[in-house]
Amino acid sequence: LAGLAEKSRAYAKALHYCELEFQSSPATCFESLININKKLDQHESALGVLRNVEYLRKKHPATAAQYTVRDSWLAKLGHWEVALGRYEARLQANPNEAAGIAGKLKCLEALGRWEECIDICTQQMQSFNKLEFASTGSAEHSPVLDKGGTAPRTVSSDDPPESDVEQKKRLFSLYTKSSTVGATAAWSLNRWDTMDYILNKNVEFDTVDVTLMKAALFVHKEEFSQASELIDKTRLFLDEQLSGLLAESYGRA
Repeated sequence: LAGLAEKSRAYAKALHYCELEFQSSPATCFESLININKKLDQHESALGVLRNVEYLRKKHPATAAQYTVRDSWLAKLGHWEVALGRYEARLQANPNEAAGIAGKLKCLEALGRWEECIDICTQQMQSFNKLEFASTGSAEHSPVLDKGGTAPRTVSSDDPPESDVEQKKRLFSLYTKSSTVGATAAWSLNRWDTMDYILNKNVEFDTVDVTLMKAALFVHKEEFSQASELIDKTRLFLDEQLSGLLAESYGRA
């Protein structure tokens, strides 16, 4: 019920069900509680979840593995420097880990380290372009993304079949996250040519961030008709997101 409520953006209801689940199985809902409290602007409650994890870890040393603070939680709660250090340690062990790269980019963006964001984005764009090109090769030994969405692996007869559509969706999701952060960094530095190059690699207008930045780019180029169309699309995306949020509050649950 909590998952369904969150998908429909009924966050107050989702929080209510997560709190009920927490009474019987706290380890399974820490991340959901952090996410939902943040979306309801209850930052103190989200921080309280982190403190509770640390308390349970000390209280139950035999099952301490269930109560480990994840890197993504620290980033979501604004502990950017600590989270960045953890992500960099992960990437030293596995430089191609998608979650580590995405997390590091998020931390660098929050800390305003724009040049580093652009460098990482450029590297990832080159990697994703190579992977996309390779996926058009032989079907017998075509590379696909692994379960973490990172380095390519070779398809064998033991692997479940993955359609071209599924593979491209997975690739595009990772690609968009990286390029969106890179474009934001270029915009912050007024590097319009870099921003234009990055955004032109996003072939679909599927997020608020992408449509907004493309609109800003067209305004910079003084191409106002295209900018107006993208502003309208951005408003539609925002309307879908805000409609559920405006009707929700913790008291309604």
